[in-house]
Order: sequence, then structure tokens, then C-alpha cells
Amino acid sequence: SIILLASRDTITLSLMALELSSIAVSNREAASIISIFIIAMTVAGALIVRALGSRVGVRAQARTSAVMENVAPMAATQQR
Repeated sequence: SIILLASRDTITLSLMALELSSIAVSNREAASIISIFIIAMTVAGALIVRALGSRVGVRAQARTSAVMENVAPMAATQQR
């Protein structure tokens, strides 16, 4: 099967940046702004996914269970 990534009606940001930086158009300023926007969106997405992963990941569950194990003995000693 064929996946259409871009056509003349719809163009991705990376293809637009490549087109603007080509010799025929030579609008490198606009291409660099688009590239910076792509980088900013990628970094923002990575930070969001990292934050969510640290809350839901395996290590977060291990930390939560370790904290709960430490809290349970302390609660038992306080009740005595």
C-alpha cells in the first residue's frame, strides 16, 4: 500500500522548509523559522511524554510501592 505524506495541496512543514531553502526560492530566513518551529514542537512533545512517563512508568510504580512499604511500618509503630 502507498501512504501519501504530502501533495501540492497539503505539504508538511519539513518539505516546506526544504522547498523554501532551495536555490529556486532561496528564502532561507523563512526556512530557518520553520525549522526552529519544528524543533520547538519536537522538544515540547518530548518533554511532555517524559513527564507523563515518569508519572506512569515502571520506575514510578516502584518508587510508589517503596514509599508505601516504608509508610506501612511507620503507621504500625505509631498505632502502638
